[in-house]
Amino acid sequence: MNAWKAACQAKPNDRSILVIPEGKTFLLKPISFSGPCKPSGVYVQVSTHISWPLGFEIVSKLSHFLIM
Repeated sequence: MNAWKAACQAKPNDRSILVIPEGKTFLLKPISFSGPCKPSGVYVQVSTHISWPLGFEIVSKLSHFLIM
């Protein structure tokens, strides 16, 4: 979440990018990335695998897992 907060604090006219780096696997739980953010948009670059702790059957029944 610190990286998201930093991306939201970029200058309003800057292109803000949240990079999820390769070489690691990140274990997520349902999460929502929200503002207020200074830039009009924040890009998210996923360069790795994202896993979740729940069985696929449970995840497939969720209406949202990752919200940006």
